[in-house]
Amino acid sequence: MGQFIGNNIFAIITAIIAVIALWQTHRQITISNKHQLFDKRVDRFITINGLISLFKESKHLMDKEDYDHFIDVTVLFHSLTNNIYLKDIGTIIDNVEQEDIRQNFLIKLEEIKKLSIEMKFLFDGDCINLIKEFVYEYQELLRLMYKEQIILNRILEKNSKNSTEFIKLQKEFGERKFREDLYTEYDKIKQLYEAIIEKNIINNIENQIKL
Repeated sequence: MGQFIGNNIFAIITAIIAVIALWQTHRQITISNKHQLFDKRVDRFITINGLISLFKESKHLMDKEDYDHFIDVTVLFHSLTNNIYLKDIGTIIDNVEQEDIRQNFLIKLEEIKKLSIEMKFLFDGDCINLIKEFVYEYQELLRLMYKEQIILNRILEKNSKNSTEFIKLQKEFGERKFREDLYTEYDKIKQLYEAIIEKNIINNIENQIKL
């Protein structure tokens, strides 16, 4: 046995070094993956928390008694996009026909959809579904406000060329249906927001963000 070890000492040492190197590599990869997951979780958490904060600050702008209540879409849209993450699309509501801004808007909506899908892969727990749905419905709310503003602009444009009773123009352009869709979407996202606050989901996510 001693002779075998003596004759193969260099091979044995090489094998041991290789095993240690392999273990160290595996450990480094594991640590690196944990850091990447941590960084991604922090980044997504900041974005999500930003959307929730914007909704909290803006929801009073859509309080209503019925669908006959009009809202200032431009004010609401600016309020819901008033942070760094959404700053690039805030001007779309004032320039709904401008193609380059519209393209940026559509790209951002797809980015928010992607963010909603990522939630279930980054965080654990059934409550994450509420966040996932909230994020998705947030972009849907922005999209419906954009559509409502397009209709309102067309009504105002036609009215400026040929003064017509506003109610008649509403019917002609089907504005009420767009407004009802907008309020329905608002009710949906409001319920999600209230559930997120009630279940203290933000703290739940914060507790999952650790190395």
